Amino acid sequence: MEEIKHKYVHKETTRERISYGRSDSRCETFKQTDIYFCEKCLEEKTVVKEWCGQLHYRDCPEWVKTGTFTPKTIW
Repeated sequence: MEEIKHKYVHKETTRERISYGRSDSRCETFKQTDIYFCEKCLEEKTVVKEWCGQLHYRDCPEWVKTGTFTPKTIW
């Protein structure tokens, strides 16, 4: 059986900004999930990025700075 050379195409991206903890010491986790599918066999592939911090942190990644995130609060 011949192995398929996949050709993945972006299907969708979801972004969540998960906040937890008390208001005076709130933490945030930024999560981006990208879903791709292969044009040839329709197999799906998921890529998840997570980062914990605040937007003003020096090490804040570009995908967090430029993304629009859906807020989600965990108490």
